[in-house]
Amino acid sequence: MADPAQRRAYTPNEDKVIRLWAAYKTSKRLTAVQAAKLLKYSSSTMTQVEAGTYPSAPDGVLKAMKRVIDNERRRDAAIKDAPFAVTSAYEQVEATCTLCFEGGMFGVIEGPSGAGKTMSVNAFAEKHPGDVILITCSLGYSGEPLLEDIAEHLRLRLHGRIHRKLRQVCEELTVRGKPLIIIDEADKLTSRGFQAGRTVWDDVHCGMIFVGTPDFRANIAKNATGLDQQGFNRFSEVCQVGTVNEEDAEKITRFFNVPMAARRLAFKACGGYARLLNDGMKRAVTIARETGGNADEVCVQAAFMTLRDFRDLSRRA
Repeated sequence: MADPAQRRAYTPNEDKVIRLWAAYKTSKRLTAVQAAKLLKYSSSTMTQVEAGTYPSAPDGVLKAMKRVIDNERRRDAAIKDAPFAVTSAYEQVEATCTLCFEGGMFGVIEGPSGAGKTMSVNAFAEKHPGDVILITCSLGYSGEPLLEDIAEHLRLRLHGRIHRKLRQVCEELTVRGKPLIIIDEADKLTSRGFQAGRTVWDDVHCGMIFVGTPDFRANIAKNATGLDQQGFNRFSEVCQVGTVNEEDAEKITRFFNVPMAARRLAFKACGGYARLLNDGMKRAVTIARETGGNADEVCVQAAFMTLRDFRDLSRRA
């Protein structure tokens, strides 16, 4: 064992790299041999550098350590900290939400699954936390659950039958300044759920937006009789969200710290769907992190193949 007096006196920056490297090895559960292989040095060299007993200047080893640590940080930042991209779809959604909120209008945001509708309304709700009530429907979502979810956002305790609950919700919405109500996954609404939303809007005239696929409005129009027809006729604002274009894709992918060629491949692979593009980029960065490399075209291709396989299995299930 080396005499402590013979240990190398590292500078503060060098010592920081050594400590970060030790933490990285622990977090990844790397053996000495695995860590040395990752840096392309022998395990004996690594042991000596870490112990401060390496006989030569360890600059090359320290640079290799720092490179791996920096790559890991960039990959983590790409997954955790990529900000929401203001795409053309979001700008459409924001304009519709603002119009409905300020004018107390009854509207709909429609587009294919994966077009970025949910991401956009979530971003709008986060931007206006005191003015928006965001509801997400589950399958068979009816009138009473809708009222109860609105009441939960208002911190209102409901009592009695559904007509009394409706009156309580409407009164509280009026007191609260008529916030915008956004109902996401509207395709899962039952007829009674849609009628409950229409009744709230009729009574309060707060902005209300239903978010779904084109099938949502088409099914109402096809089957609308009586109360459903009354609700359908109230739609005064329709926002149609399409697939992302190349400029939108650049905005979404630029935060993931991957080469331009890989980003272009991701745009082609996503078929114009914002959610798939975002998920694919996250998956590509994860694959790169797991394999100890950088996110490139190979990682992007593997990511989208995995996601497509998962989507196919989901459809069959």
